Amino acid sequence: MLPLWRDRLHIALCPDRVVMLRIQHGLRPRIGAKQIVSCEGEQHGWEDALAVLAGSLENPEWQNAEVTVILSNHFVRYQMVPWSDQLSSDEERTALVRHCYSEVYGSAVADWELRWSEDQFDAPWLASAVERSLLDRLRETLKPAGLQLHSVQPYLMAAFNRWRNEFKGKGQWFVLGEPGRVCILQIQGGGWHSVRSHRIEGAWKDEVPLILESEILLAESDDVPKEILLQGPEGLTSVGGVARRVRQLQSGLLPGLSAADEKQYAMVLGGVA
Repeated sequence: MLPLWRDRLHIALCPDRVVMLRIQHGLRPRIGAKQIVSCEGEQHGWEDALAVLAGSLENPEWQNAEVTVILSNHFVRYQMVPWSDQLSSDEERTALVRHCYSEVYGSAVADWELRWSEDQFDAPWLASAVERSLLDRLRETLKPAGLQLHSVQPYLMAAFNRWRNEFKGKGQWFVLGEPGRVCILQIQGGGWHSVRSHRIEGAWKDEVPLILESEILLAESDDVPKEILLQGPEGLTSVGGVARRVRQLQSGLLPGLSAADEKQYAMVLGGVA
């Protein structure tokens, strides 16, 4: 089968669920199958999610496809890395990123897979770290189903690339939420300025405005963005005592998905080209 016509399987791994969407390609791509399976393990970690995925892949409707996996922000550690014009090789860049992570997390970094994006000249890099054992187990899980792993993307990076054309002007706050977590990315001049990931213990509508208000107060900029771009399980109507524009980002629906599916499948839709 030609790669152009090979079905694509989009999978989101989360602590509480696994989201799966199969896209049948052709002259008119369409949804071939979709499902969301809850994780019933006690740890609610990536091990439970991969166990659920392995069980789902026993069904032929999820086999023999090209796969893109989106990792929940629960499983990824993000960090800004200062730009440097003194680096001349990939080895030196890797050493810089690893050093920045080691200053925060210590020796645990030795077991992590590190990636980073150099978005603009003379601008900080946005780096991500994932446990290497997660990636190894993921590849092992996909093999028996005849699945070809095309890419593994942290949710924040997949969502940023999905909405890249929306980030322009003086600056914005990109608020990316999912059950139990919110990532807040400050964007200046179309590039990354700061990133923080917060665990949500209570109600989204109560905690997220307070977290975002704190981020605004801590912003290391004289020109703090006034626009908030939001993709999350719930909307926001206000942010503390600061009047700011909140714009909800909505993914375009594919044939076979209803408006009710949009929030449930938002994570995998972010990785659909």
